[in-house]
Amino acid sequence: MTLSVPSLRKRKYFFGVLLCCFAVLFVTFDYFSDVRDLSPLRQATQKQATDTLVFMDKNFHRVVEEFREVALLKNSSIRSSSSLLPSNATRTPSRTKPLKSSFRSGGPIPRFFLYTTDHGRFWTIQMKHLQQCARPCEVTHSKEALKSCDAIMIFMRHVRSAHSLQEDLSPRDPTQPWVMLSFETYLRSTNVYHVKYPTLNGIFNRSLYYRADSDALFQHGFVVSRQDAYLLPESWRVDPLLDPGLNISNTKPPSGPPTALPYSLPHCRRRLAAAFISNCGDNSGRLTYIRALQRYITVDVYGACGNLKCGGRHYVQHNYKPQTDPCLRMVGTNYLFFLAFENAICKDYATEKVYNVMYYPIVPVVLGGANYSTLLPPGSYINAMHYSPTQLAQYLQQLASNKEDYDRFLAWRKDYLVSTIGGVHLMCDFCSRLYDPEFYRPNTITNFKDWFVDQSFCQKPSHE
Repeated sequence: MTLSVPSLRKRKYFFGVLLCCFAVLFVTFDYFSDVRDLSPLRQATQKQATDTLVFMDKNFHRVVEEFREVALLKNSSIRSSSSLLPSNATRTPSRTKPLKSSFRSGGPIPRFFLYTTDHGRFWTIQMKHLQQCARPCEVTHSKEALKSCDAIMIFMRHVRSAHSLQEDLSPRDPTQPWVMLSFETYLRSTNVYHVKYPTLNGIFNRSLYYRADSDALFQHGFVVSRQDAYLLPESWRVDPLLDPGLNISNTKPPSGPPTALPYSLPHCRRRLAAAFISNCGDNSGRLTYIRALQRYITVDVYGACGNLKCGGRHYVQHNYKPQTDPCLRMVGTNYLFFLAFENAICKDYATEKVYNVMYYPIVPVVLGGANYSTLLPPGSYINAMHYSPTQLAQYLQQLASNKEDYDRFLAWRKDYLVSTIGGVHLMCDFCSRLYDPEFYRPNTITNFKDWFVDQSFCQKPSHE
C-alpha cells in the first residue's frame, strides 16, 4: 500500500515530536543525575564558595566602619584614590548623630579609669592598642584622676563586694558610667569571682562584654576583607599563609610588608588533627568529645590535658603573635585540622583559639555557642556542634583523603585577612562609645544575675 504525501508528512511530524520529547527527558535525567551524584560535601562547598564572596564579620564590622568614617573625614582626597579605596567605601560618613567633642579631662580624647587590683603586664599589653583605634581613648589607674574620667571600667574579677566597690569609688557621679568588664562566661567567673550577683543590682550603667547585647563589644580576633584591610593598623593583620599547592595567589591589594613564610608540609604528609587544651575543668564537654573522636581517628592533644607538650600557656601577658609563635606554627604547618573547642557553650562566646590558627593553611574545627557564620567566612571552618564524634571522625577522614575538597576550605584566604592580635582583647568599640552622647544617658542593669547569667544561654554539652 502506498501512503499519500500528506500521510508521510504527518508521520514525520509525529516522529519528530517524539524524538524531541525523548531528548528533553534525556537531558533532564542527565542533569538531575549529575546533581544526585554530587556528594553533600561537594554541594555544600560549592555554595560556600559563592557565599564567601559576600561575607562580613558582623561583630567587627562596626569597628571597620569607624575607621572608614574617620578616614573619610580626615582626608577627603582618599575618596578619589582608587588604588587605596574600594568602590563600596567612596561614600560620605553615615553617622547622623553628633559626637562628643569635649571630655571631662579637658583633653582631645576621652579617658576612663580602670578599676582593678593588678596594674601589671597583663593590663599594659591589653591596653596598648587604644591609641590605634579609629576613635582613640586613654586609660588611667590614678585615683586622683577619677573625677575627671569619662567612665569607670570595672573588672569584675577584682570586685570583692558591692559595698567595697562603692566605698572605693565614692562619691558616685550619676553622669559617669560604671562599665562592667568580664572576659569570661559566668560559668568560669562563678569559680573565681568573690561577689554575689544579686548584690550588684543597680550598680552598673553599661557593659563591656563578649555578648552581642552588651553596650560595647571587645573582639578576640577578626576576619576582614582585603578591600577593607587598608583601613586598619598594619600590625593588626597580615596575609594568611597560603599553601603553595593550592594554586591561590594574593591578587588583592597588599596589606603591608611581606611576611616570611614557614615551610608547610604537603597535604599527604600532614597529621590529621591537633588541639591545645590546658584547662581540664571545662563546661563544654570538649575533652569527652575528643576522647570519643580518638576511638576512630588520631587527635594529638597538647597541654596539661594531653600527653604532648609544646611551649607554655598562651596568655595576654606573653604578648605572642600567631604568625610567629613556634607552637602555633608547628600545628598550622603540620596538621590538617585544629580543634578550636571552647571551654563553655554560651551564646556569642568564641575566643582567640580559632583566630590564632587561621593565619596558617589549616582548617579549624569549632565547638562553641557562637554563631560562627557571622564571624568566619563560609567554608573556612567545620562546626563540631553539627556532628556526633563518629560523624565528625568520618567527615575529617573523608576530607583528608580528598585534597580537592579539603582545599575548598582554604579558598577564603585569597579574599580575606585575619587578625594578629593574639590573646589581646580589642577594645576599640568601647573607645568609640565614649564619643557617643547616648552612652552617658541613664541606663542601669537592674537585675544583674538575670543579665549576666540567665541571658547568657549557656548549654550543657549534648555530646556527652
